[in-house]
Amino acid sequence: MSPISVSSVKAQPKKKTSVLPWGVTDGIIAVALSIVLPVALALGLYGLGRIGVVPQIVSKFLIADSPTAQVGQYLVALLLEAGIIGGLVWFRRATAGDLGLKGFKWRWLFYTAMLYIFQLVVVYVAYTIVKTVWPVVDVDQVQDVYPFGHATWGVWLSFATSVLIAPVVEETLFRGILFGSLTKRLSSVWAALISSLIFGLLHGQTNVIIYTFFLGLILCWLYKRSGSILPGILLHLLNNIIAFWAITGGR
Repeated sequence: MSPISVSSVKAQPKKKTSVLPWGVTDGIIAVALSIVLPVALALGLYGLGRIGVVPQIVSKFLIADSPTAQVGQYLVALLLEAGIIGGLVWFRRATAGDLGLKGFKWRWLFYTAMLYIFQLVVVYVAYTIVKTVWPVVDVDQVQDVYPFGHATWGVWLSFATSVLIAPVVEETLFRGILFGSLTKRLSSVWAALISSLIFGLLHGQTNVIIYTFFLGLILCWLYKRSGSILPGILLHLLNNIIAFWAITGGR
């Protein structure tokens, strides 16, 4: 082998490989379980109530339509998601760092605020395009969320669930696990598109799907560039607290 060929071989950069302990299948199963388990638990409790194993008030709680029950249902779903995340971490012997729970440079706090404004601009443009090419979609439709209740305790419980708990659990699941696992097989762009589409579709309502899809893309970018999901959690929290204030009328 000539000296020239040797130097050219040495000059080739090493290909980066992912060190995440879970793969694409793990990420997909984790998200699938976050959808299936709340439904299975609700049906299971209802069935046990029908045969008298558990009290009726317990068996109907996860399918009731009252404001209190719906807040509780959302909280149960988030706790199940947290359990799925914990189970995956235990099974794969992962660390907090594998989930993206790492330190980050403080400048990302400034970028987080700027990205929220950027997201609003992007969504406004997207809504304008949708209005033009698909006018049947009502992009101004009020988000169909569970009732926040009128009692002070109900509002605070809703706040704790949707503003404090949800951003942590959802960022860990959708960015830390799903997006992270997809990057082991796909480019970061495709991983962001797929994980953000799933994140958006799970919100159900068309205009909210559009909104959360673009939010998901920005959150994936933020995780990729900062190396941590913590700035994304802060952005998600900022988004939810403003939405919460808008929906509850600031009470």
